[in-house]
Amino acid sequence: QEAMDSMYGAGKVDLAAMKNQGVNPFLSSLQTFERKEFDVTNHMEACMMCLLTAGLAGCTKTTAVLEENSLVIKEKNRFDDEEAFLPYAEMDSVEIQRNCCCCFEVNEISPGFGCFNGAIVQEFGAELQKRKVQRGNIAQIKQLES
Repeated sequence: QEAMDSMYGAGKVDLAAMKNQGVNPFLSSLQTFERKEFDVTNHMEACMMCLLTAGLAGCTKTTAVLEENSLVIKEKNRFDDEEAFLPYAEMDSVEIQRNCCCCFEVNEISPGFGCFNGAIVQEFGAELQKRKVQRGNIAQIKQLES
C-alpha cells in the first residue's frame, strides 16, 4: 500500500474532477458490441403449444437478441408477440447448467430439443457473460460518478 500511495498519492480518486476535465479512462477503454441474434426456440415447448391449441397458435419462435446494452427475448406465434428487455447491468449472473447427461440451458433458456444443445448454449452464455460484465462495469462507474 505504501508503494501505491507514493506513486499515486493517498487521496481518493476524484471522479468529478476527471469528468470536468473530460477524462475517464475506464469508459474510453470499454469495447462496443455488435448486435447478435440467437435462435433459442425450445422446440419441445413450441410443439406442446402447437398441440395444446390444436395447431391454432402455430409454432412459437423464440429469439434472443444481444443488443448494445440489453438482452431482448422475442417470442412470436399466431396468438402472441412478446418482447422482454433485460439490461445487462441488471443481470445477477449468467448460469450455464446441465439438466441431464446431454441437455443444457443458460438462465433457464434451453434452445433446440434440449438434448445435444451444448454448443449453442456455451456460445450464447459466453457472449452474454462478456456483455454483462462489461456493461456492469459501466453501471458501477456511472454510479460512482454521481
